[in-house]
Amino acid sequence: MTDSPAGIYSESELSLTVTLAVRNRHIVSGDLPTAPYIENIGVRPDVPLNYMTEENLHNKGKPFLDRLLEIAAEKILGN
Repeated sequence: MTDSPAGIYSESELSLTVTLAVRNRHIVSGDLPTAPYIENIGVRPDVPLNYMTEENLHNKGKPFLDRLLEIAAEKILGN
């Protein structure tokens, strides 16, 4: 990251990240080109979960959390 003045008459600074993060696999999505980079693609979930459901609303998010913990346990245990 580099810091530099934001302008000649400014007392503020500007920070600019000059690194490029690369994933170990390419990300494929229908709305962006296939690429291994995090920049311009962002974070994409491996397992999409929708918190905004009527079931979660009525149960204070418990179905979402239960599924999330189940997926995390599967990843940890390698299932």
